[in-house]
Amino acid sequence: MTQTFKQGYALLVGVGQCAEPQLSLPVTVKDTQALHQILVNPQLCAYPDNDQHLRVLHDEGATQQAILDGLEWLKAQATADSEATVIVYYSGHGWLESTSGNYYLIPHDFDSYDWRNTALSAEKFNQALRQIPAKRLLVILDCCHAAGMASPKENAPEPRLPKGVVPTADPKGLIDALMQGEGRVVFTSCRGEQKSWIRPDNTLSLYTHHLIEALQGLASQPGATEVTVFDLANHLGKAVPDSAAAMGQQQNPRFEMADTERFSIALLQGGKGLPAGGWDAVKQQSAVPNQVQVNASGDRSVAIGGSATGNTIITGDNNVSGSGNVIQRGEKNFSFGTASNFSIGDTFYTDQSSQESQTENVQQPIQKPSAQTRQRQTNQPSDGSQTDETDDEPEPKEVFISYAWCGQSEEIANQIDGTFQKRGISLIRDKNHLGFKGRIKAFMEQIGRGKCVVVIISEKYLKSENCMFELLQIAKNEQFYERIFPIVLDDATLYKPKDRIQYVQYWEQEIQELDQQIRSVSSANLEGFREDIDLYNEIRQYLPRLTNILKDMNTLTAQIHSESGFEELIVAIQKKLNE
Repeated sequence: MTQTFKQGYALLVGVGQCAEPQLSLPVTVKDTQALHQILVNPQLCAYPDNDQHLRVLHDEGATQQAILDGLEWLKAQATADSEATVIVYYSGHGWLESTSGNYYLIPHDFDSYDWRNTALSAEKFNQALRQIPAKRLLVILDCCHAAGMASPKENAPEPRLPKGVVPTADPKGLIDALMQGEGRVVFTSCRGEQKSWIRPDNTLSLYTHHLIEALQGLASQPGATEVTVFDLANHLGKAVPDSAAAMGQQQNPRFEMADTERFSIALLQGGKGLPAGGWDAVKQQSAVPNQVQVNASGDRSVAIGGSATGNTIITGDNNVSGSGNVIQRGEKNFSFGTASNFSIGDTFYTDQSSQESQTENVQQPIQKPSAQTRQRQTNQPSDGSQTDETDDEPEPKEVFISYAWCGQSEEIANQIDGTFQKRGISLIRDKNHLGFKGRIKAFMEQIGRGKCVVVIISEKYLKSENCMFELLQIAKNEQFYERIFPIVLDDATLYKPKDRIQYVQYWEQEIQELDQQIRSVSSANLEGFREDIDLYNEIRQYLPRLTNILKDMNTLTAQIHSESGFEELIVAIQKKLNE
């Protein structure tokens, strides 16, 4: 009589296609569906193959609400079955908001214009997990793909993250929260800022490939009839780093489990277990599958994840799956890994030889550059080596000036410019150096990188998005206090808290007004506007800290500087330039 792991329940989430295309991760669907096949295979893990024991969410089905509903379903199943063993597997983006420490999972219906509400917060995720009364709960988070798991065919640009947000694998706060309670085990596919890598054959991620090996018994002992979480951790902890190293990369899974938490997670070889010969005796029939079942939902849709070279594709009523496929929903849709010389007809024939001749290298993750690297506008090769422009190059002895046009600010800027010219000091300013059709943003970023920046602070400056952008660039390039040489005009009131608060209130009002206008326009017509509201939010965030630094500096008045011929300013700048 065939055995089943009747107490097993699993929710498998592979976000796959995201409503915002640059965030899509097609391989997460391959991983999720391959894992599903292994779990329900009666000769392997032997989970009951029905929606009362296992549910898969992917692509447009992996919305925030669907994920929460799936966790609610697990709560109901574990409540009804006191012996329940539960797996929650999530594969997709994971973002950390560095300012607040809040962590977010990114579902299919994520909206970058309302990202805090449309991303699934760790708080909501944790609350739902805590409601699951299972005595044995394994949470697997594969959250550090960034753009690294996008299809090589797509060659998509790096997704633009909201300000203050970084992709990361395992923020400690999230892991600690998930570990609360008995029988809780948490796996993450990598650590910190490492990436999850794809196998060179582009079939599965390294992590899921080796997870499936462990579920088949590669790390189990002869005579064992069930796979334990310890077996999984033991194999993943060795195999994933070794495979990554063979590709010249780093990937170290993380496991959070008490020494006593070695509960069974599935049957081993359908309950028959490993024979005396161990894994070697069964590995031939237990090879990790490189073909993934795919559901192509919608009228006349076809899904192809491998190569379709030389094949004929027909949009008939029967959907056909090829090798390593991904999900495509809608009418008459196609999703290919590699395709050429095909025609649209009535039948799709799979040519296995085309896959055998296909050679694909591992897709390198598109790393999110640091602020300093990004602002230097250097191109870093995917192997991590440096370009000709490096941090070791001597910095030019240039002085930049940041100010608001017109009025007293420009008068002071003109005086400084004239004085510096007489003293042989090169002063870089927009009106002299930007030029016709010059890139304004790039010039402002250049100011932010300057070793010495004279900043003329006025009320107009503190309420100007361009001026504040320049001030933010200076702050982001570090050593803000050492590189800035401020002159604070009388109308810029910084020295009392109530005076500084008025500038924060000003930017909060600007954010509110722009947000209301954005919400009144279709999202299809908002190209570029998100950058503006991100900038406004960043100004509001940094403004209290920057003004607090400025009010603590003895900046001297504009009159004192002018009457002395800017002597103290020049001496301070020359000292800095000579360092």
